Amino acid sequence: MRDNENGKGVSRRTLLGTTAAAAGVGLAGGVALGTDGKGLVTAADAQTKAAPKAPAARPAVLQKAEVAPGELDEYYTFFSSGQSGEMRIIGLPSMRELMRVPVFNRCSATGWGQTNESLKVLTEGLLPETREFLKNRGGTYMNGDLHHPHLSFTDGTYDGRYVFMNDKATFDGLWQHAQARRNGKGLLRWHYDANGSPVGSGADNAATDADEDAAFALIMADKQWGGYLAAANTHLTSMMNNMVAGDNTLRPDDVNSGDINPSYFAPAYYRVFAQASGNSRWLRCSDERHFFMKYAW
Repeated sequence: MRDNENGKGVSRRTLLGTTAAAAGVGLAGGVALGTDGKGLVTAADAQTKAAPKAPAARPAVLQKAEVAPGELDEYYTFFSSGQSGEMRIIGLPSMRELMRVPVFNRCSATGWGQTNESLKVLTEGLLPETREFLKNRGGTYMNGDLHHPHLSFTDGTYDGRYVFMNDKATFDGLWQHAQARRNGKGLLRWHYDANGSPVGSGADNAATDADEDAAFALIMADKQWGGYLAAANTHLTSMMNNMVAGDNTLRPDDVNSGDINPSYFAPAYYRVFAQASGNSRWLRCSDERHFFMKYAW
């Protein structure tokens, strides 16, 4: 052990040496160890100098991020994991990792990427060129580029029912799934069973908010990967012909019900739609929405 740890405090050697010196002069009036551990103070000097105050006890304050055993976090975050291909669920404010959800990778703990069921999910939406690429590579990806998890929402509020991640193979699978569930106008059916068949009265009709999201997703996919703009414009044309009234009011469906549902309005989308399609009427839809919202309150 060093004589003086970090050059501060009293070392054992200094303490012992000072103690011996104090014993040698103790009968001559007594001494005290200096506060710096390096000198001696006579009893007379010690009596004329005020003793240093003891430091005040620090109050016991819990850290704001502390989540005690048995307590739950206030929030839960869904993180991307980059090239590892999985999603991670983290508690806030504790920052405890609660779960890793395999998506574009294999997981021996759950069997994901190895069982027949998970392999079907990973491969059924692949494009022909992707299948050809993977033919001699095991037939499926070992990992993928998982980024930007996005929670599903209802009426503008996140509901946490589903989480979508950025990966072209998954996007292609979702778009293929959506295309198989379009009605005769090329728009998305709002209610169908697991086989894609309409369920109930009016189930073959479309709900405008879903088609808005689909068109916007196709435009973003074209920006990200290319090759989706034609599909986006086809979808936008169907929407304009069946979901926008003559006065540029957005309908909530494709059957001219005459209703207005402000929760379906997405003005920021319409500017993007106008730029992607070259149809300036989408800008007038945006203006109409602002007008409506201005006088609705």
